[in-house]
Amino acid sequence: MKKSLFLVSIGCVLAFFLIQCSSKSDTSSPEALKERITELDDSLKFLYKEIMNDQTKEIPTKTIDRTIKAYLDFQSKFPKDKYSATCLDKVQQLYLQKKDYRKSMTYTNLLLEKYPKYEKRASLLLNAGSTSDMLNDKFNVERYYTMLLKENPNLEKETKEMVEFRLEHIDLTFEQLIELQMEKISKK
Repeated sequence: MKKSLFLVSIGCVLAFFLIQCSSKSDTSSPEALKERITELDDSLKFLYKEIMNDQTKEIPTKTIDRTIKAYLDFQSKFPKDKYSATCLDKVQQLYLQKKDYRKSMTYTNLLLEKYPKYEKRASLLLNAGSTSDMLNDKFNVERYYTMLLKENPNLEKETKEMVEFRLEHIDLTFEQLIELQMEKISKK
């Protein structure tokens, strides 16, 4: 009798646990998935703070990958939701942090294509130009920076000067450009 009562109790506890877990992982609504994303983002923020305090620590790749997956799940399930563009932006940023520049550019291009009126488009184009520079892709450096200047006539003065300087010296590699800038600074 005691043994069967014990098994029933264990069964009830397991059932309760499974119900709790399944309700937390419910991603059938945008709100539920946004809540999950917020939890993952909060975990990343905590880990970033830890790294700032202790430079020997690293963010586990699995944590970043789980966050990327959650953003991509939201975007694929709710592509018309305004938050979907933000999800793709966050994904490209996370790939940048992982130093996977090609994947970052894949999601940058997807974002530019699917959400041409994205509110942070100017900063996305600036990042795309810089990332293309890291990949030594001069064609796309020129493409993104030209788009940035054309679409944003009131661009911040320093940013505009930096972009124009890069375009004037598009024939140089990123490393050569840095050397040129250092020479320019030392002459001042």
